[in-house]
Amino acid sequence: MAICLLWVCRYWPSVATASVPIKLASDRTPVGVVGTNRVRPAVNPAVRPYEITILGFRLLLVFHKIADSRWRFKMTFNTVQHYLVHTIRTSFSSFDRFLLLLATIIGIFYLPTWLTVIIRGIINGGSDCIINFGFLALAGQVLWRDRDILKTWKTNEEDRLIAHLIIISGILIFPFIRNSVSFQAVTFAWILTGVFLGQWGLKFFEKYAFQFLLILTAIYPDLPFIAIRVFRFFTGENLLERLMAWWGSWGLRVMGQQAVANSDLVTLPAGSVQVAPGCSGFAMAFTLAGTGLILGLFMALSSKKTALLITSGIAISLIFNVPRIMLLANAAVYWGEKSFEFWHGTWGGQIFASVMFTVYYYVAMAIIDSNAKKAKRARTARRRLLAQ
Repeated sequence: MAICLLWVCRYWPSVATASVPIKLASDRTPVGVVGTNRVRPAVNPAVRPYEITILGFRLLLVFHKIADSRWRFKMTFNTVQHYLVHTIRTSFSSFDRFLLLLATIIGIFYLPTWLTVIIRGIINGGSDCIINFGFLALAGQVLWRDRDILKTWKTNEEDRLIAHLIIISGILIFPFIRNSVSFQAVTFAWILTGVFLGQWGLKFFEKYAFQFLLILTAIYPDLPFIAIRVFRFFTGENLLERLMAWWGSWGLRVMGQQAVANSDLVTLPAGSVQVAPGCSGFAMAFTLAGTGLILGLFMALSSKKTALLITSGIAISLIFNVPRIMLLANAAVYWGEKSFEFWHGTWGGQIFASVMFTVYYYVAMAIIDSNAKKAKRARTARRRLLAQ
């Protein structure tokens, strides 16, 4: 390979420019080739053999790394394949392992549905998937930390029998509810409950009740869908939509426009715009509230600081939703359909979400830093007292 590279670099100028005259300087160095209205850079034929050798060794090293990475990938694939085959074979050794294998298969069938709803929400401008992944990370962190303790736990026969009945009933129901995401999520949560009960018994739910609730919550892919219905059960229909219409019309009047709120309608002289449930700001308020809860739990903040993170997130989302209502009203009435579709679609929603998350980030960091500064001052005061 090094000899081939040396030949190419040595005879490249004569081969590449055989039909074009080259003006050489006294030291045999080309000063440039002038063609039709363009100047090509000079080519230096003075190539040192050791440079070509080094280049060849470098290419060999690159090829070696590529081959090594492919070999490692193949070994990893073979290891995973061997592990899967071993797991499937050992699953038939006992009834417990066989039910665990069937529960895993149900989870594999439910995973595409869960991811589809999550990705669709992101495309439509939503950000509530932060809650799903955050809750899973919180629960997984604790369970992984205590994995050695969980390995020593054994379950009794009564708990195992109940777990078998739960898993079998969920497996039998799941094929008949493929058309409903909610029923799939509830059924998989039911099966997962049986798996936890069969593996570790009732004491798992006693010690890790909060982590278990986090996992069950994260299993459902569209949490605002449930939360908005619970909210309307206590507040009535279209309460938040009417409030947003009133605040949006008030903001338009402040800007000098003639706007009137009529129930959930923002009425302008040239037309009216309805504040639909998806534009009420509830979904984003729910997302920021969940983000505040996740931050508080991850950083082990006090309940007061966590509540402050949650309430500040709700307030910021509702405040930012008012100018969004004003912008959409003007876009729908005055600016045309394309402008409305842009601000109401994926790009407009992500723009508002990005600005809002940026503001919430600085507010949240201010709250967390104030807590850290107070803790630092307390530690400093204790050190001074001990020094005295």
